[in-house]
Amino acid sequence: MEVAIVGAGLLGSAAAWALASRGVRPLVLEQFGLGHTRGSSHGATRIFRLSYPEPAYVRMAMAARPAWARLQAAAGEELLITTGGLDAGPGAEVCAAALAECGAAHSWLTASQVRGRFPGIAAQPGERMLYQPDSGVCLAGRTVAALQRLAEQQGADIRADCPVLAIEPNGDRAVVRTATGPVSATVVVAAAGPWSGRLLAGAVSQPPRLAVTRQQVRYFRPRDSRPAAWPTFIEWPAGAPAVDEQAADYVRDRLPGLDPAPLLPETCLYTLTADEDFVLGREGPVVAAAGCSGHAFKFGPLLGEILAALALGEPPPVDLTRFSLARQALASAPLAGT
Repeated sequence: MEVAIVGAGLLGSAAAWALASRGVRPLVLEQFGLGHTRGSSHGATRIFRLSYPEPAYVRMAMAARPAWARLQAAAGEELLITTGGLDAGPGAEVCAAALAECGAAHSWLTASQVRGRFPGIAAQPGERMLYQPDSGVCLAGRTVAALQRLAEQQGADIRADCPVLAIEPNGDRAVVRTATGPVSATVVVAAAGPWSGRLLAGAVSQPPRLAVTRQQVRYFRPRDSRPAAWPTFIEWPAGAPAVDEQAADYVRDRLPGLDPAPLLPETCLYTLTADEDFVLGREGPVVAAAGCSGHAFKFGPLLGEILAALALGEPPPVDLTRFSLARQALASAPLAGT
C-alpha cells in the first residue's frame, strides 16, 4: 500500500477522505465495527466553537469552517448546525481577548439579554456572557459515516474488525502487523484514539505520554416541546458535575429550560496530553495523530487535510509547531483525573 491508516474514527476517516480526494487509495484498518461506541468519535453531537483562550486555536477553528463546508457539499447533507454560543465565567474574558485578536465576531450579553434571547439558560443578576455567533454543533456519528462513505466512493479500502497489533518502521517503509498478516506501506497514519499509546510505543523514537479517561455524557429533555433557541454553552472554568445528582442540581439552577431528570447516559474516552495540545507529526514513515484531549472534533475535516499533507510530504495548511511529536510536554505524564 502507499498509505495505511490505523483507526476509522474521526481522524482516520477524515484522513482517508482527504487522501482519496487526492487520488490516493488508502487502506483503513479498524479494530471494531464501523461507528462503534467504544472510543471518542461516536454519539449525536459535538460542540463547534471559535471561542478559545488561545488565539492559535481560534484561527484554527476559523480555518476549519471552510473545511466543514467542503465536506457538507460533498456529502450532500448538513453536518454542522450553527446555533451561536455562550461562554460564562472568568475564562470568558480571556476568550473574548483571543477572539478580538483574531478578528472573530463576538459581543457581550447582559443577564437580561441572555434571558430574552435564550430563556432556557439562567444568567445571574449582574452577570454578562460572551456571545459568538459562529458556534454550533457537529453531528458526530453522521459526520464520521459521511467521511467513510465519501472515502470509499473515491477508492479507499476500509476494513472493519481488523485489529492492528503493532506498527514497525522498516527502512523507508513501515509494516503494520494485523491478526491476519502483515501490511507493508510507504506511510502509516496512526489514528487509533485511546489505543494510540500502545501503537506509537514501537513506532516512533519518542512516544508521547498519553492518559485515557472515561467521560460521562448526559442528556436532558427540554421542558417545552416547542422549538426554542438553544446556543452552545460553556462555563469557564469547566467543572462538570461528576454524578447524576450533582448534574441534576446544575441543570435545575443553570439550565431551567431543561427537565433535570437525566435521560440515558453515554460514555466517551478522552486521550489527554499534558498540555492538552494534539499530537500531529511525522517521523520517518509514521504519521502520528493522537492526544485529541477532548476538543478535536470541531477541527475534523481540517485535521484530515493536515494528515493527508503529512502523509504525502506536502506543507500542511496549519502551522504544526505546537503539535510536534518532539515537544517537551509530551515527555510529561498527563493529569489522568482531568
